[in-house]
Amino acid sequence: MDSLAVLLSDGRTEAWKAAPAIELDRLRLLQPVVCVGNDWRVFVLYDEVLKAGRWPIIPVPVTPVAADPASRTVWALRRGNQTELVKYRYRWR
Repeated sequence: MDSLAVLLSDGRTEAWKAAPAIELDRLRLLQPVVCVGNDWRVFVLYDEVLKAGRWPIIPVPVTPVAADPASRTVWALRRGNQTELVKYRYRWR
């Protein structure tokens, strides 16, 4: 994982780590970026020329780890009382 520190407006810094990108289909990649200090995630969606598009912020401890483009399924680790492997279906709008 690559790390970066984000300087907040109040002068504090937060450590973020970029997890490996996963291939959603042959034209799109999804890279989760995780805030180390809390459970926030930013999912960076890259298009076919590796231009970052949408950056949804997810305030939930879930990190995508694999995808099956044929079934439009993403497998992720979700942390609650225990760590679970969960399956999500996705579609493009």
